[in-house]
Amino acid sequence: MAITGSSGAGKSTLLKAIAGLPGSRDSGLVTVDGQNIDEFADWFRSVLGYVSQNEFLPDRLSARQAVYFSGRLRGEAADNVDAILLQMGLPRDRWDASIRKLSGGQALRVRTAAELISSPRLLLLDEPGSGLDLQREQHLMKLLRMLSWRGCTIVIVSHNPEAVAICDRVLQVERDQNGGQGTIVSDRAPDGTPACRSVVAPTCAASSAFYLTDDETSSANDADRVVGLSVKSTAFLMQCWLLIQRELLLTRQDWKRRLLVPLLIMPVAFALALGTAVRPTADDLLAFFSVLSCIWMGGSLSLMQIVGERSVYDHERHLFLRTSSYVLAKAAMLQMLATVQVSVFVILLNVVRGLLGFDGLPSLGWTTLSLLPVAWTGVGLGLLLSALARHSKELAGFLWPLVMIAQIVFSVPVCIGSGKSLTTAYGEFHMHHCHWFPECSRRATRWVPSTDDRPARWLCSSCSITSASIPRDQLEATYEDRNRPNRIACATSYLTVSRYGDIAVRSATLASEPPLNRAASLGRWWTEAIVTLLVASAGLLAATGAVLTVQLNLRGR
Repeated sequence: MAITGSSGAGKSTLLKAIAGLPGSRDSGLVTVDGQNIDEFADWFRSVLGYVSQNEFLPDRLSARQAVYFSGRLRGEAADNVDAILLQMGLPRDRWDASIRKLSGGQALRVRTAAELISSPRLLLLDEPGSGLDLQREQHLMKLLRMLSWRGCTIVIVSHNPEAVAICDRVLQVERDQNGGQGTIVSDRAPDGTPACRSVVAPTCAASSAFYLTDDETSSANDADRVVGLSVKSTAFLMQCWLLIQRELLLTRQDWKRRLLVPLLIMPVAFALALGTAVRPTADDLLAFFSVLSCIWMGGSLSLMQIVGERSVYDHERHLFLRTSSYVLAKAAMLQMLATVQVSVFVILLNVVRGLLGFDGLPSLGWTTLSLLPVAWTGVGLGLLLSALARHSKELAGFLWPLVMIAQIVFSVPVCIGSGKSLTTAYGEFHMHHCHWFPECSRRATRWVPSTDDRPARWLCSSCSITSASIPRDQLEATYEDRNRPNRIACATSYLTVSRYGDIAVRSATLASEPPLNRAASLGRWWTEAIVTLLVASAGLLAATGAVLTVQLNLRGR
């Protein structure tokens, strides 16, 4: 079947509606083999092939690799890749060339081959002859005709009369007289005779039949047949593993941008900057700026990962991709790179400090263990912003500096000042720490309400007993002498990665300080910070998947 008409009449929109793309229709019903595609979406995707005008394959993969992964991710064996590429007329010497190096017509043939690898029963193509010369277009139309004889219903959008002549049915769409909404003005066979209602090649009884109606409550009980709803799909872990394999191939193809810059150039730049700029006695600042560097490097790895290939994700998500597999595969690959990145950074930083005669971060093992969850959480932040930006790389680039500014502005070194011990700094910069006297660094466990002689306050278990015998005027004087943190900054700091990263690095690598010894510092501060970062990292990945799912549902509305 061919859909023809003038530009802007709604041909591509109609094709998207048939494909069930979110947001393509506000009302109406599409049934395939008697089944409502909205109710049986998984089954429908398993029999659908859709070739849009957009680039929906990773362009750094070779033609052979792109078709292979398209089949494997759909649950197919994908052992006939060469045969399909040969059938599509792609020259053999271009099979291992990256898609970005192919001509427009060759890339179109690869996209079509990627859909044919799953043997779809309903194949939709939006202007398949675009970018092809007359001979190649004729060859493609003959191939499509043979596919229809083998049991595949094919719908194309085309302007070429010769291509239209090969079809069994021609649907002409034009704008109404006011130039507004597109309407169907003709439904016929190429010779002008009326077309049958079902879109099915009359010479093939195995083709899929689909119907369009504007009645949302109607059913297609009059369909020629109803197929069994068997769904071809790839298991979650298998799809995740295939996506990781594809990411590894993409990384190898683009190693300068994906490996050289993040794993060498960026750590060297941060190590040189911190190693030379931070004074020898500012151990707490060196730890804090190391945390900020790891957040930045981890986020830079992931910031453009989703928004940069959003057209690929949208296409694959509609047809076969699981969002959870996609996010998990991205995170696994990027966190592996972040692990190498942090290791290189810590080693180089200590080397630079040593060459200058300064003390670096002590205990490389503890430092690395403390910074790894920081970088992983940075990866999660970048993925979340990348998902929120949708197709706008500019928006992602705009949001990331704002996030980093928040990591700095609402941090303890900025709000409280540097040079303080870990227990003093974070004992004060805690919404629910003991409010009895400045030397008490214990966490508050009890809220003591106000009485006639005492104001309400948070106190630890020991101080809540001791304070009962202190006169009110002496208690208020103690409050005035304390350095009270800004409550808004304190509350916001709980949402920053830099807070927990700074706690982890300083408690694990700096000298022990009273009233806590090193073992107590690790047991209390470091463990809490690391657990919080790991939970935050997992939560950010879950939020990324949730954002992608919500965006899909919103497009559907």
